[in-house]
Amino acid sequence: MPLSRVLFTMLAVMCVATPAVSRAQSPPIRLRLLGYFTPMSVDSVATAPVVVHASREVTYKAANAVLMELKIPVTTQDPAMRVLGSGSARMIRKLGRERLSTYLNCGQGMSGSHADGWRVTMAVFVWLEPVTATETRIRIGMLAGAQDVEGVSKDPVACGSTGVFEAQLAEMIQKRVALF
Repeated sequence: MPLSRVLFTMLAVMCVATPAVSRAQSPPIRLRLLGYFTPMSVDSVATAPVVVHASREVTYKAANAVLMELKIPVTTQDPAMRVLGSGSARMIRKLGRERLSTYLNCGQGMSGSHADGWRVTMAVFVWLEPVTATETRIRIGMLAGAQDVEGVSKDPVACGSTGVFEAQLAEMIQKRVALF
């Protein structure tokens, strides 16, 4: 077989095989947020999977509705890759009905928690993996950084998650699937 035909055959096999492989696992989401010196992979901080008793499609709709309810702008919606979320949700003081310090540790200052007084930029993503036709495994990843709103004289800080937000979001999604 001539070399050009071998190369053509190899290329054709790669083109056919690649889409199936790329759909099997979503690519890592890397972002650079305030307070971080290098881009971070949000999926590297994702929670342990939680199983929701609903199809992936219903769970996707429920997760989207919950994020919207929390006023987290959903800027990434990729049903094929089974991921949705936001890479740059900005907020001050509260997320939903809770103070940001409930969910984040951004350090302390003279006036209390930086999470409650500084502008927080947050990345929140939900990954969905079908387990069966009626069960979906979800993982939630969150990264955040904070910047003093009083001026630019202070460096931004990276915030650590308390784990409360991720647990509450998973619970809210589980409750919401019953409405669909």
